[in-house]
Amino acid sequence: MGRMSKDRGTGAARYVLGAGGLLLLAALLVNPWTAGFWKGDRALDYLDAIASSARVCAIGGVALVLLQGFVRRFGSAALRKTLVLAATLALFAGADRLLLAHFGLPFWIPDQEAHFKNRPNATRLSRAGHAVWRTNSYGYSDDEFPVEKPAGELRGLMVGDSITQGFQLEYQETYPYLLERILDERDSLHDSHQMINAGVAGYAVYQEVAATRAGLRFDPDFVSIGFCMNDVTEPFRVSKEYGGAGVDYHGVQEAANPLAAYLVNETGFGRLVQYLGRDKSSLEFRKRWEDYNVRDMVAAMDDPRYAEAWKLVLGQLDEFYAVAEEAGIPALLIVFPYEFQLADEGWQEPQRILAAHARDHGAAVLDLAPIFFHAIYGADATFEELRASGKGPREIFNAHREAAARYYFDSNHLTAEGARLTAEAIWNKLVEMGLAGG
Repeated sequence: MGRMSKDRGTGAARYVLGAGGLLLLAALLVNPWTAGFWKGDRALDYLDAIASSARVCAIGGVALVLLQGFVRRFGSAALRKTLVLAATLALFAGADRLLLAHFGLPFWIPDQEAHFKNRPNATRLSRAGHAVWRTNSYGYSDDEFPVEKPAGELRGLMVGDSITQGFQLEYQETYPYLLERILDERDSLHDSHQMINAGVAGYAVYQEVAATRAGLRFDPDFVSIGFCMNDVTEPFRVSKEYGGAGVDYHGVQEAANPLAAYLVNETGFGRLVQYLGRDKSSLEFRKRWEDYNVRDMVAAMDDPRYAEAWKLVLGQLDEFYAVAEEAGIPALLIVFPYEFQLADEGWQEPQRILAAHARDHGAAVLDLAPIFFHAIYGADATFEELRASGKGPREIFNAHREAAARYYFDSNHLTAEGARLTAEAIWNKLVEMGLAGG
């Protein structure tokens, strides 16, 4: 009987030792120093997940190696069973972290109110790899700043989508940062300035309302919302609440509660499940994209689908203005045009609807369409010549692609020069609103 017990103890110790050895080997092979070997140029995107994997595997491996000696010498049958179970769970945890190191964590994390938000203290390459995105401890694409506003500081809370966050731009090229620098140079009404970049790529208005509420704790003197035309269509492609796919390029799956959201989005096995279901989700997302797109919306404002979408988004803007009014701060609506809208004022009906709606709520409006039109077309006689010859907006735009490329990366995202033009326009608007002055 004693020999059988000893054999069982030896077997349990070997299992625990083997599990510990596997975990240590995993930590040795997959860690931040070997990330470049496994992930190449995109290693930066995986460093946090890889570091988590190495940490879990190293701690678990060392603990199991030390414990196996204790099991061999002194362990009772109950203790052996407990440690074998612990070793099995450690292997499971290590496998989960290794899967997470393989799939990586997205730049965004689940949020019950807004579906997703930026991951705090994250560093990622932009999708095309042109820029490095970084967030501070609040999850903002901004530098660190105190919650309490210093005396004499002008604070602006700037919510929006990827245009505000800075698609393919470094932080120092985004319009909130450039506006802050302009204010530092020109504004004599305040001692310092903090323009909080609360933009989140892919956000629509209902999410920006949530971001506004969350940002009020920083005591802003005004709040701006960057409106892009896809704010009308985006919820219908993504959010389950409006019939969307429930997941998009952010890689954040909607879930019923915070625990489920964590398990499906922040664990390796959860990312594996998402990967296995990607074809179905992608197909559904593409179908919704075909049904709800900006060009169709601008060209067919009376389409029942878009009438429903406009009713929804204007109701969400009602809520945004109400939040600002309740906080006792001015609201500024910044309307970003798609580049194709610039060539024909008939395609700018959405801007007119938004401006009238904002004025009805006593909010300030900055329509950037005339500003970008002047920058791209204004100094070029070709525009009038083409229009006089009967050319359509698409042909006119194609003739000015080179000029447009100075300000637009694509159909709606701004280059650094486009962001600079935006920052200048916002400075002028803030002066007009009495919030700044030189």
